[in-house]
Parts: sequence; structure tokens; C-alpha cells
Amino acid sequence: MISVIMPVYNGEKTIRQAIRSVICNQGDMEVELIVVDDGSTDRTPEILRELQTEMPNIHVACQRNMGPGVARNTALKQAKGRFVTFLDADDFFEPMALDRMLTYMLAHSADACVAGTRYLLAGIPISSGVECWHKLDKAEVDVWEDNFLVEITPGVRAKMFRREALDGLEFPACKWEDLAFIPAALARAGKVAVLDEPVYNYRIHLNTTVKDFLFRCRVDDIFVALTTLERNLQGEMADNPQAQKYFQSILTLHTMFRMQNVMTWVGVCRGEKLVQIMALERALATKYPNWKEDAVLCDPEVSYKDPFFRFMLRRLYKKCLN
Repeated sequence: MISVIMPVYNGEKTIRQAIRSVICNQGDMEVELIVVDDGSTDRTPEILRELQTEMPNIHVACQRNMGPGVARNTALKQAKGRFVTFLDADDFFEPMALDRMLTYMLAHSADACVAGTRYLLAGIPISSGVECWHKLDKAEVDVWEDNFLVEITPGVRAKMFRREALDGLEFPACKWEDLAFIPAALARAGKVAVLDEPVYNYRIHLNTTVKDFLFRCRVDDIFVALTTLERNLQGEMADNPQAQKYFQSILTLHTMFRMQNVMTWVGVCRGEKLVQIMALERALATKYPNWKEDAVLCDPEVSYKDPFFRFMLRRLYKKCLN
């Protein structure tokens, strides 16, 4: 059986399509859908009660508003499936997505599958692919090779795991909660099947994207997420020096991404931005004093080097990305 984990907060406009994409479009696959209502104040609870009467394999839990990370933890504790995947309530699966991911994962004797995502803007497909810095041209990968753990996008989208790979892991109650969980789950899996076909439809919400990049947000939450990731990776780091190296690279790169966020804020003076950026740098240096010499950050072969990111690094820290 596959357990599908779905947090929802005020999802009345999209929850029906999301749920039907799990229950009605997956053939004969045995599926349980665990929906955690994260304190919705719209018609979401009413819609869930209605759908439960139609679809007995929907299980609903309710909690006060604590964020998607805590909601996913609640659902994971209830999950009974041998395999687990995630779906956000404003997204939806392609028909037979679960069957395709599971069949592909088992065919490659892997403990996880990473598949393609289709991006929708106002309902219109604009691109699709496996979320990674470079195109993965292998049917399966070893997570300890080719910087895979660093370069794969650490979102829950279009990923399936054997349940054992998730035991003991948790999402934090903060922004960027996926970052604390997905790299550790992939590290536990070790071998990952790569299905280069879109199985997951992701709605891009411009208001949320613009808000995160143009307006002040809780950038300090990145260290809550990274501290949780470090805890989730403890077992691997104790036995594998490569795990420690990858954690340091993830720590460096995602802290730099948040610095990039700060630089794009509007309505915030330059001096205040620099104060926030330097606070992030000090926190990074405390955890990883040699971050400027990070092997992945300084590797000329690493393909994630967008022009704005490179400009920022050169301007702030001349030692990086010369």
C-alpha cells in the first residue's frame, strides 16, 4: 500500500482536484490518503467531510495551525503504507502517477524514486522535468556520487520512498521545512530511481513567490531547517564522511540563497539588508568556519551558478567563485 501525505490550510479551491487525483486516477493501486487540516478557516473541513463519505480510504486529522511541516509529521505517524509520497493540497497528480513511480522504483531495486514535475502558471503548463540543477541522464543514481544530494531540489514534490527510509525523520515547524527532511530521506535510501516523466502538477502562485523574494520574510528560519537536517542526518554522518561534506555544502548554498532573498527585498534600506546578510554570514561561519572554501561551492563544474547568485557572491565575498 502507498500512503499519500497531504497537509492543507484553507484549500477549498483546490482540495477536490488534489484528492481526486489520488483516489480516482490511480487504477487498482492500493492507496491511503492522509489529509491533515492545519486549522483551516474556510470551507475545507466541510469539503473533507463530504469527500470522506464518498471515498473511505481518505483519513482526516485536524490540528491547530502549526504549518505544513508539523502537519506532515502528524500524517506520517498515522501512515500504514510500505511506501510514502507527498502531495500538497493545491497541486495534483497525473493519472497513474503512483503506479508509475512505484513500478519504476521496484524495477530498479531502489528505496526511493525521484520523478518529473510539471509547472503550471494560471493553469497553463510552462515547463517540466526532474527538479535538479542539471539534467539527470541516468535511470538510477547513488546519492553519494556526483553531488546528487546537494544538487537535487529538496522539495517533497514527485518523490516516493520506502517507509523504512523515513523512520525517525521529522519536518521542523518553520519555512523551508522540506530542506530538513528530503536530503536525509534520500541519504537513507542510498539508491534512487530517476523517472524523467512528469507525474506531479505544481501550481506556481506568483503572490507567494513575489512575497518571499521581494518582501521581508523569516530568513533566520533557514537555520532551524538546517539544524533539523543535521539531526536527521546524524546516522549517515557518523558512518560516512561524504555525508558531512554534503551537509556542509547544503548549509552553505541554502544560506547563500537566503542572502539572495534579502538582496531582492523592496522597501528595505541597503544598510538594513547588509545587517541581515552579515548576520546570516556570521551564523554560517559559526557552524562551518571554512565555508568559503567549500568544495561544491568552488567547483567550476557545478552547474548551479546563476548570474545574480555569482554577482552577489563576488560582491560580498571576493574569495568565492573567482
